[in-house]
Amino acid sequence: MISEHQQIEDFRKFLNKWQWDLFVTITFAKPKCVRTARTMFKYFFKHLNKGEDRFYEKFIFSFVLYEQENVRDGVHIHSFIRGISPLLATELNRKCKFFSPQSCVFPYNSKQRGKFYLANKYVSPKMVDYDFFKINSRVRKSR
Repeated sequence: MISEHQQIEDFRKFLNKWQWDLFVTITFAKPKCVRTARTMFKYFFKHLNKGEDRFYEKFIFSFVLYEQENVRDGVHIHSFIRGISPLLATELNRKCKFFSPQSCVFPYNSKQRGKFYLANKYVSPKMVDYDFFKINSRVRKSR
């Protein structure tokens, strides 16, 4: 088993290889297990482009960390997003509030890089799982 320090260092190196656009934190109103939180997260971003709303063209990449304070509270999500303009952070934050009232969306600060997000309050030793997704949009442009 690798140490917490080594795991954070590995995540930092991975995060620094990518140009991220947004950092998203989602806290569910009711407790969710990792499996349910994963499914809800993917569904939300897959169906984000609805009606006139276009947050991304074809797909986004997301690195997702699941954190759990205690079993009773369920999981909390921290996600790095590539493929949605940071200029849409405020609009995406409003959309996320319908999905989860305690959500926050911030433009990713490339000067602070991965270490800032992993070493500060954002990612703690209470991380229980992680994923890397390529999420395709459900809405396709007609040719």
